Amino acid sequence: MAKHLLRMQHSYSRMKTLSSHIIPVTYLVLLVLLAGIIIGNIVLLQSCAPQTVTGVVLPHDEKLVIYASLVAGEPLQNVQVTRTLPPLDTFNVERSRIDNAEVSVSVDGQTYRLRLQTRVAPRTLADSLNFDLNNQPSLYEAPELIVQPAKTYTLRVVWNGKQASAITRIPATPELATQPPKVVWRAEPFRYVVNRPRTFPATGVVPSLLATVQIPLRARAGEAYRIETITAQDTISKRSTTSSISLNTNTLLMSSTSTLTLSANVRHFLQGDSIFRPPIFTLSTASTISIVRVVAHDAALRDFISTQARNTPNTNPFGNSGQNPSWNIQGDGIGLFIGQSRPLQVVLYP
Repeated sequence: MAKHLLRMQHSYSRMKTLSSHIIPVTYLVLLVLLAGIIIGNIVLLQSCAPQTVTGVVLPHDEKLVIYASLVAGEPLQNVQVTRTLPPLDTFNVERSRIDNAEVSVSVDGQTYRLRLQTRVAPRTLADSLNFDLNNQPSLYEAPELIVQPAKTYTLRVVWNGKQASAITRIPATPELATQPPKVVWRAEPFRYVVNRPRTFPATGVVPSLLATVQIPLRARAGEAYRIETITAQDTISKRSTTSSISLNTNTLLMSSTSTLTLSANVRHFLQGDSIFRPPIFTLSTASTISIVRVVAHDAALRDFISTQARNTPNTNPFGNSGQNPSWNIQGDGIGLFIGQSRPLQVVLYP
């Protein structure tokens, strides 16, 4: 019996000694694993943090950036003149501003000197939410000059040793061709789905009218045409709606023939300006008219739009084989100096 107790005591002593070695080893393994997790998280966080590129120099040819749309019948204003920033620099509107450029526009042998426009404060509460006085590009104006159709305007910009120029002709108001405009209305319910992350999606059906519009125009050389707006109006209540979805609008069409047809499929909701608001009025085919506004542009705008989509030749209808954007600004600048006509307003009855 004594020998048996002695063997048990000896075995217990060996187990105690063994466990005293195992426990520190286990702690060590856990500490190594914990350290690995911490280091891994640090590396992951560093990889997600913004990286600063150093030691890299990319060539930068500073350009003037000019954009202006001269609308017939309106004062000459909002001529944007800014500059490009280095490619590795963070873009900032305030840094791109040019407040001391020499900007002039010539027409009918007379030159008008443009002056810097005052920065405009927000007019509504909604506009003031994201308003930043420093987030406005530098704009120039000559409000005494009223843009006239069928006239040619020449822009000249001089700044910091750089010069840029452009020429545009203001188109006349588009003209309808002999074929009458057409509009076809049909009732077509609109199904919507609203994503609600915490619950099931909200779905519903809203009554709507689908208007198919065709506007035949007399084509003129050097011009492009587009449907600017389509609104629906109830002739009884005299109220109109902007609640529409343009499904298939042909914009900026050009043609070498004497006529072309602008077409669009536009959906008008019967419940007013929003499918989630109470009805403003009810549209019906018996008392609803369509008001279509068509404008003409300098063809240079069409050239730009058809070339700016060079990166998506297969998915963009204006895509192409890798051509650079086509600007009409010459010299040390890029951008557009475009004329726009007064709108042609066409009233269509269902």
